[in-house]
Amino acid sequence: MMQDQKSIRIADAIFRSWENGMVLSRDVLFFMESTFGITSFQELEALIRDNSNPDRDTLLELIFYPDLSVRLAIEPLLEGQGLSQAIVSEIETILAADHEQVRISYSPGKRPVLANSCGHHITSFVRRLYLDRDIDPGICDALSRHYPEPIALECRVSIRCTNINWSGLKKQLLGRFIQNASLHGEFVDLFEMVLGLLSDAPDRGPLEYHFMRRQQQEKDLLLDIQRFEEKRDRFSMEYLMMSRYPVPTDSIENVMKRVHLMGLINATLGIDMAVTHDQTFQRGKHARL
Repeated sequence: MMQDQKSIRIADAIFRSWENGMVLSRDVLFFMESTFGITSFQELEALIRDNSNPDRDTLLELIFYPDLSVRLAIEPLLEGQGLSQAIVSEIETILAADHEQVRISYSPGKRPVLANSCGHHITSFVRRLYLDRDIDPGICDALSRHYPEPIALECRVSIRCTNINWSGLKKQLLGRFIQNASLHGEFVDLFEMVLGLLSDAPDRGPLEYHFMRRQQQEKDLLLDIQRFEEKRDRFSMEYLMMSRYPVPTDSIENVMKRVHLMGLINATLGIDMAVTHDQTFQRGKHARL
């Protein structure tokens, strides 16, 4: 059967990303050390070569996860349109046929670990690319018109990796954000937070209220953490634990960053003004009644 040219180009892009070895992310390195006690190249190589060890398959499942560089190399070939399942399956077949072994790069400057790959690892890798997901053409066009290509591609990758049940209102709000946001160092962080908010947002009702509510939740969480820090300055941690004082599960730095980003997002979208206008309208309507 004749292979589709797009599947060949995408498979080739993945091949090139594997040439120097799959790079282990910090999360995978942490998992290896905390779960399996692997802290050296020799220990990793021993586990990878032990086909009878059930932990080997678990570790390879984590390693076969596409990083951002792979996604960015493939995104221009997709042109925003999701691939058919037939083409996705063809990519998996090409990769499995030509890659009986893959290189795993434990650390820069060291030789890679060679691992025998299984079909289901390659299948998992390809499916985690979400090649079959569509991105709205209008969103793609807006990103291309307003932002440099590297940023537009990274934003498209973020959309592809975020599972959003798209509605007309969500597309309109995202388009509004793309058009109104200014290009600065935090733009990609802002864009990814908007996508996260949209993924959690209800499919019906004003999205502005959802964004305002989330901003207030972050502010409330920040106050809770600040109160906890004040308590900890006065009492020991043992006392607070014994008295069952609620211990925050997040750091003050993370929450402060989210509060900052939420403020920028809502200001960009003019949500404060929209909600104020709507509340004023509702008060006037009830007064007339």
